[in-house]
Amino acid sequence: MRARHPAPMTLILVLRWAAFGWMSFVAAFGGQIVHSGLGAAVLAVVFVWTLVVTLTPQRRGTAAIDLGLAAATIVVGGFVEPAGRVLTAHPSFAGIYPTAAVAAWAVIHGVRGGFAAGALLAAVVPLQYYFNGVTPVSLLHLETLALLGTMLSYPLIGAVVGIVTGQLLRLTALADHGARLEERDRLAAEIHDDVLQRLAAIRRDLPDAAVRAALERQERKLRRIHLDEDIPAEECSLADELDRLVEEFPDVPVRIASTGRAPMPRPTVSAVIAAVRETLTNVRNHAQAGQAWIAVLEDADGVLVTVRDNGIGFDFDEAALTERGRLGLSLSVKARVENVGGSVKVKSRKGRGTEVEMWLPSGT
Repeated sequence: MRARHPAPMTLILVLRWAAFGWMSFVAAFGGQIVHSGLGAAVLAVVFVWTLVVTLTPQRRGTAAIDLGLAAATIVVGGFVEPAGRVLTAHPSFAGIYPTAAVAAWAVIHGVRGGFAAGALLAAVVPLQYYFNGVTPVSLLHLETLALLGTMLSYPLIGAVVGIVTGQLLRLTALADHGARLEERDRLAAEIHDDVLQRLAAIRRDLPDAAVRAALERQERKLRRIHLDEDIPAEECSLADELDRLVEEFPDVPVRIASTGRAPMPRPTVSAVIAAVRETLTNVRNHAQAGQAWIAVLEDADGVLVTVRDNGIGFDFDEAALTERGRLGLSLSVKARVENVGGSVKVKSRKGRGTEVEMWLPSGT
């Protein structure tokens, strides 16, 4: 069974078979083979090897063998052809077959690998001249330029194929990413049209506030699938962590609204979560609130996190609270956020509830 090859390798396979066909044609009809037995043996080896790399995926180990065979083909070409043939316009026995090995190295090892493989074959070309009875010191000016041109062509081909392959792989990755985004959007639309509508209908009919709040959190998570985005390993989603945090407060009805997942560095998210946890603890223990709200608003300048409740409120005076030993907001909230480069504002009045704003500038 034929192996499946990536697109660049498939093109190289086409080049291999075309080059082998040309080698066979030159050997049979070119009249330039003086050692026909050796030429036939080389053709047989090249045919078997081309068949092997066609039927099996080419890897780093086989690439080394491939390059060695390409170098041998160049050297043997100088031996089986008439003396001095390298200085004529007659087609060579090896032809462009060695180029396929250089291209394969560029696909597997990148630009540097392709250039190195080409440089190795370039170093072998003078041996082809030597076995063809031509020494570099005997070359005329134009013949020297032809030799140098042949030598330079191999590393240049390796570098160019490596560059093109890298661009092709990047474009393929972008296309795959776009396809995944389209599929995610399609699933999100289906969820929005069916599952979310059913959840909303069920939530409206439930008498238990705690169960309604739990369903609302699940509904919010499903809606966020549509806003999903790739987050680097060193970051995490503030909105997702807040969803998990409110589950620690089943006795406090909390509603969360966010404009996205709010990806931020993990230390920043940890500090904000600790600050929000302390704020919700104050709501539970002191505010006598019937409802709390958390809003996460993203824009180009940063992220604003607001925690608000409809409790009894208090006259916020940081200096007076510090004197009385009530340091919760100052230490556990304000200090945590400021330690990661953010700022905190507290707004509260008796009978009007409390609002805590945490601002995290971009880059914190």
